[in-house]
Amino acid sequence: MLTECLAIAGSIVTGTTSTYVSLNIFTAFDKVEFEMSYPVLHTLDGLSECMSEWLFLAKTNFHGMELNLPWYFGLFCLNYSFGGIASLITKPKWARNSYFPYVTFSLFLLFLQGPLSFMADYMNMTNESVWHALDKASAVPLTILELSKIYVMRPYTRPNVWTSYVFSLTFSMSSFLMSQLSQKNLDRDGFVFWHNLWHLQ
Repeated sequence: MLTECLAIAGSIVTGTTSTYVSLNIFTAFDKVEFEMSYPVLHTLDGLSECMSEWLFLAKTNFHGMELNLPWYFGLFCLNYSFGGIASLITKPKWARNSYFPYVTFSLFLLFLQGPLSFMADYMNMTNESVWHALDKASAVPLTILELSKIYVMRPYTRPNVWTSYVFSLTFSMSSFLMSQLSQKNLDRDGFVFWHNLWHLQ
């Protein structure tokens, strides 16, 4: 579903008028091309509708399959909680001098995103469950907060430190796109690999 939304976004940006949309995404690893063969709504309303459907979708492409996810996949899902703990313990100097809600952000990672990712991606990956919608509803604003954190911290950090944060986020987003493509292709091993990297954000 998300790949379809990306195709619609691409059609809006490029002004595509045909019913066949080809969207090229250059990730940090490879060029990913999505081919859509259905009428596309070339409007912001169409994109909004698609994103809403994706956000509230309560099942994945793996719905009903025997996926047998490895135990370490569940552990990686909880990486957000581990990251929240680490952030609270090692609060950087820039966080004390800026207006970014650093502690609140860390607490959300610890108590919200970690458990939601575990329940959605590990416990219910093949089930229709509200956990999927809750996970996305939490992950989207937290990703936006991560972007704002990188923006806010720029004046307070050394260039090499800031660049490493930018690279890390770019790497994670690229991994997420690759995991979505793997899920679309029902590639279990590819999904596990790329989604684990996404959870390392």
